[in-house]
Amino acid sequence: MHRRIERCLLMYVIKQKGLFKKTIPLDVIVGDELAFGINDGMRMVGDDQEGNMIFYNPNSIGRGFNISWDEEEKNELNLRLLNPTTTDEMRSFFNCLRRITSYWKCSVTIDGIEEDIDDYLSQEDDLLAFNHRIIKEVSEKIVNGETDSLTLMSTMWPLVIGKDEAEQFILNPHLFSSWMHELQSHDYYYAKPQFFKTDQGIKGIYALTEDCPTLLPNKPWVPVGYQNPETGEKLECNYYEIALYSTTEERSLGTIPFERIFTLGPDYINYYDGNTVLVNNLPLEVMKRLEHSLD
Repeated sequence: MHRRIERCLLMYVIKQKGLFKKTIPLDVIVGDELAFGINDGMRMVGDDQEGNMIFYNPNSIGRGFNISWDEEEKNELNLRLLNPTTTDEMRSFFNCLRRITSYWKCSVTIDGIEEDIDDYLSQEDDLLAFNHRIIKEVSEKIVNGETDSLTLMSTMWPLVIGKDEAEQFILNPHLFSSWMHELQSHDYYYAKPQFFKTDQGIKGIYALTEDCPTLLPNKPWVPVGYQNPETGEKLECNYYEIALYSTTEERSLGTIPFERIFTLGPDYINYYDGNTVLVNNLPLEVMKRLEHSLD
């Protein structure tokens, strides 16, 4: 069974003290090491300064961290950090904390407990070691068969640790950081399913565009948080299809059963992570061959 696990979500609340409060510029948060973007709950979709802002280190892309920043905010910032993540991203997060708490006279609460921020940050090396222990622990659970895989909601899109990755991380947890960064450093399209009610039940559709490198799951899955609008319960999808679109002809080529994409073989389908494949730049003639194979 494919299982999604979120480990160690740390919540930080920073409250500004004093009568004469000031806003905090975005430059203070970003410093000289961070980038930011907007996440739609599953993938990076833009770089506006509103909505679900994800801050990350572009030189070590990990899971990113959330900050509830608003240019008019004077009272409170809420930050969320997920573990495990890359080592450099954790260091960037701690540097961000230092910049914020130096700019504001403030109190800091971590998971509901008020902390002396200087004492907390003095434990940075211990917190990094804890991050490596989490990587090793979750990897051991995968190798031991307690779960098939671990899906990590990350900066650009979800990443999945499968057995192959887990075996490497047990031997060397430091490989985790380079793995996360490498997989998220490419200009790929992460396909997100849309769902429709049909006579045959709930249908999920992934989009695949001509000459566009696209990430697709080995086993389609319903993203966390999707609900059946009629029952309010977790959405269950009955079957999946792939919609083919040609940029050359500027039209839809129709849909194919999801499993049919894997008939292309290694010329066009490459391993990406524990539950994801990279569909490499499908030319128009190959897409039409897929479509016509249904005739």
